[in-house]
Amino acid sequence: MNVVTKINGIFANVMKNNQEWCSDHLLEIINELLHMASDIKKKQTDGKEEIPAKELTIPQMVYDTFLVNFEHFVTLLGASDVTIVDKAAMNILAFIHFSMI
Repeated sequence: MNVVTKINGIFANVMKNNQEWCSDHLLEIINELLHMASDIKKKQTDGKEEIPAKELTIPQMVYDTFLVNFEHFVTLLGASDVTIVDKAAMNILAFIHFSMI
């Protein structure tokens, strides 16, 4: 979980300094981690696989920790770079997907 917290710190700094040009890779990393959390949560709800006890709370912790960035994702929807807009939108969709599982 330390990695997620560090990513949040870096992302907050990027947004504070209006450095949208370097948010591209951070958005990809956040999106990948959100999808991994969704996959684990889906396995938990399916009940087909045995999930180790230490992994049971990880998906929700990842979701909750990244939720502070939701406002930044919405802000980036107005970015000048289409790639950043697409990746910000994908992160918003990843949050919605996680919530629906």
